[in-house]
This record gives sequence, structure tokens and C-alpha cells, in this order.
Amino acid sequence: AGLMFEEPLRNLGCASIPAGPSDAATQLDIMQKLRVSGYVGTPSFLMHLAQRAEEKGLNLRKDLFLEVAFCTGERLSEKIRSQMEKKYDIIMRQGYGTADVGCIGYECFQKNGLHISNRCYVEICHPDTGIPLKDGEVGEVVVTAFNKTYPLIRLATGDLSYIDRTPCSCGRTSPRLGSIVGRVDTTARIKGMFVSPHQVEQVMARFEEIKRWQIEVTNPGGVDEMVKLYVRFNVGSLGVGPINTDFDGFEVAGRDGVYYPATGRVDSNDRRVVVVTCPEVAEPVAVKYAMKNWSTAAIFSNAGIPASPFKAELK
Repeated sequence: AGLMFEEPLRNLGCASIPAGPSDAATQLDIMQKLRVSGYVGTPSFLMHLAQRAEEKGLNLRKDLFLEVAFCTGERLSEKIRSQMEKKYDIIMRQGYGTADVGCIGYECFQKNGLHISNRCYVEICHPDTGIPLKDGEVGEVVVTAFNKTYPLIRLATGDLSYIDRTPCSCGRTSPRLGSIVGRVDTTARIKGMFVSPHQVEQVMARFEEIKRWQIEVTNPGGVDEMVKLYVRFNVGSLGVGPINTDFDGFEVAGRDGVYYPATGRVDSNDRRVVVVTCPEVAEPVAVKYAMKNWSTAAIFSNAGIPASPFKAELK
């Protein structure tokens, strides 16, 4: 996606350095040695660079030379914008687009919405019927690109926004998209990459033990993280051992968040329940079981359990 910015940057006389989400330490070294003054990328990676620079003891204002940042690929909140502008002492604006269309809208200095590019026609439509909505009404962003080589007619982006035609003090007369307020479907965007439920379902379908699953995505400090994968399965199908026989593979965490090795035993009265014992944790709040041949451990929350041992329903 970064290639769509390289040509316009060169037209402005900029030397472009393609980097991608590679090692932050290497990028910080390049930024210092080449006195990089502009950044184009996701806001979360710019924040990641700031965190790594501060860990190295760098002064973001003195040791780096950034002046402007153009962010895209993720929603830029005003909180994150304010933090980054203060940390780096930069001007930060955002754009909106897709890999198929390219740039659809961009912010001006007034930060008064996303001016729609003259390279496409944008409609706001009802997500179910496709009927265009009135200005100011929230609906799906639908784009027709003016490109004879790669024509796209009424491409539904899946993003929700609205049209604002009030005059902008910057002088531009183009209509503007308001903020991207959400998604039409259940697709989540994590660190600039789409994660679709059907993709996860394809992976989960490989394991007959799984009956239900759920992914939890959080945004601590403005950085998306897929923190937990909840699953429900039959204990008897895990191969963990017969009833009333201890088996390993469990870890228990207390309120400090530190996990310790623990043992589990299938309850003789209810095979859906495992009794987990961990002498090191007096007040357990979570338990996880690293299942054999699994790349991801299932995590089971049990907040409020008074003491160990305790019963942990696997879910």
C-alpha cells in the first residue's frame, strides 16, 4: 500500500525510504542518520517507534527530526494525535483509502473531516439496500474510481461514515467525509491488518475439540492487540487423562498477572469441569491450558475466585 504514496512524494521532491513494519531499532537508526523529516504509515507504528526510542533514552524532539506525519491504514483518534504531536513536536494529519482505490479522502490543516479526492466519486449508502443516503446520515462508504485501467464501480468499502458539505475554512470546495465511525461487518482491523471471523473459523475447523470460540481485541494506549482467544471444548477429547488423574499443562495467575505451573484434574461429577491446583497462587484470577499441538494457548478468565484450588470451566 505504501507504493501509492511514493510517486506523489517524489513529485514533491521528497526522497522516499520504503521501510514497512520492520525492526524499530533499525528504523530509528535510519531516521537519525538520514535526518528523516516526514513519516507516512499507521499511527500505531509511529507510537511504537516513540516507545522504542524512549526505551533507548532518545529525546524525540532533539534526537529525531520529524516535522510532519501522514497516517493511514487505521483510525486516528484525537487522543493519539495529540499525544504524538506533543511527543515528536510534529504536525499530524490522516488520510483514508483502500488498497484497490488508493486515496479516497485526506485531512487539511483545519482537521475538519476528510476532503474527498477528485480521483473518485463517493456515495454514502444504506448497508443493506445500497440506496444513497442524505448528507449527514451515517452509512457505508461506496466508491467509484475514475480509472480506465482498473475500473471499480460502486465498491462497498465496509466502512461507516457520512458526507459533510459545509464550507471548509481551508478554501477547498470538495465535500468531506466525517470520521470513520465503524464497520458494516464484524471484521476487525488489528495493527493495520484485517482479521475476518471466517479466517479464524477456517483455523478452528481443523480441531474437532472446539465447539465455540471468541476473540477479544483491545486498544490499550491506541495500539490494537488481540489479547485473548476463548474456546469451548469437551474435556474428554483433549487427551489430558482419565477422571481423578492429575495432569500438567496448566498455568494459574494471581492478581499480579504472573502465571505459575499448576496441575489439573477432571471432575468426577462433571467432565466439563477441571479442578486446578496451584499452591503458589493464593487468589487465582485466571488459568490457561497449553494444549498439545496447539500454537495458541486457551485462556480462561475466573475473576473473583477466592482461593486455590478452584473449579475452572473450560470456555
